[in-house]
Amino acid sequence: MPSMFFYGTLCDLRLCEIVLGRSRDHMQFSEAVLHDHAVYWARGENFPVIVREQGSLAKGLLLTGLDQTDIDKLDYYESGFDYAPVPVTVETEAGPKDVSVYYCDDPDVVSGDKWSLSDWSEKWGAWHQDRDWGNDSSP
Repeated sequence: MPSMFFYGTLCDLRLCEIVLGRSRDHMQFSEAVLHDHAVYWARGENFPVIVREQGSLAKGLLLTGLDQTDIDKLDYYESGFDYAPVPVTVETEAGPKDVSVYYCDDPDVVSGDKWSLSDWSEKWGAWHQDRDWGNDSSP
């Protein structure tokens, strides 16, 4: 079953529940890092972008056990930001894992400011949680 590495808004577990349409109690999360990557705010936007950056570590969450319905829901959510999944290898406590991460190939979207989930949650979390992300079911 596919696995995804989240580094930004989907690290907000409530938002992840909304996007996938089920409780986090039915999801398998673990902490993970992606070497030689960093996470920045997207220029002029309220979401992050991940970029290759030698020597940096992008911290996030690994979600395993996804099915095609989950992938379709995640694709729907991430396509609004012009992101597409790409294969990467993340490090977990259990060792390296081959997964996918949503990536934007437009270098012009990257600001110079490092992403902060807590800053995003404070300013934008409720707004994102109130949106219809194409999912009629509730967690």
